[in-house]
Amino acid sequence: HGPDGTNYPNEMTITAVVPNERIELDLVGGKEGAEPVYMHKTMTWQDEGGGTRLTLRNEFGSRELRDENVRTYGSVQGARDLFDRLAKVLAAKGATV
Repeated sequence: HGPDGTNYPNEMTITAVVPNERIELDLVGGKEGAEPVYMHKTMTWQDEGGGTRLTLRNEFGSRELRDENVRTYGSVQGARDLFDRLAKVLAAKGATV
């Protein structure tokens, strides 16, 4: 659910799991009643300087579909917000962020 109460139904299918390295999934979702959005997500973890680097990559069928997702859903800012919230959770647990 969005902050304004809008529903964003999503269906995810995990396509690959490599322990301690990578998770991949296919996602179909978007705003309820709108044309569905399709993307492939890859999340990777890498040891780096005594910590862990988390990388999130979203792949769309075309540049136009990616740009539309950014305009319609604010996905770049949404990812920044997600990582900000994650950093706060980790900091509260004593992790260096």
